Amino acid sequence: ETSQTILSTTYNNIISMNLSYIEIPLLAKLSIQTGSAFVPIIYAGPCVSILTNGIRISETTVNDKTTKIIKNLNNDLNIFDVGIVAGAGFEIKAGPGSIILEGRYSMGFNSIYNIPEFTEQPDIKTSAITIIAGYSF
Repeated sequence: ETSQTILSTTYNNIISMNLSYIEIPLLAKLSIQTGSAFVPIIYAGPCVSILTNGIRISETTVNDKTTKIIKNLNNDLNIFDVGIVAGAGFEIKAGPGSIILEGRYSMGFNSIYNIPEFTEQPDIKTSAITIIAGYSF
């Protein structure tokens, strides 16, 4: 977000990107047996991500008038990314299954940009925090 005032005119600009990916992880899972219904788990492994949609939203306000521009970025972004996932959580035995609560962090290794007109690409990578809650049978 940038903001400046020139000759009594205020300019405010907000730029955001919304990227949607399908992430396919291959995780090794370690369950720590405690002898009780509570079972801590940790896991890690590689992942492949596939871009499904990418847009940039620019909102420019001059004095009190706002203009919003939405641009499709799919042609300027790499479709595939490779990264790593790590996380931890626990399972609690409940009836025929288990209650599960997990937290994950994933980090991409490749830059998201692939703009043909640029000789040097911006080095921006993906990362995500995921919280998972559920019941397994």
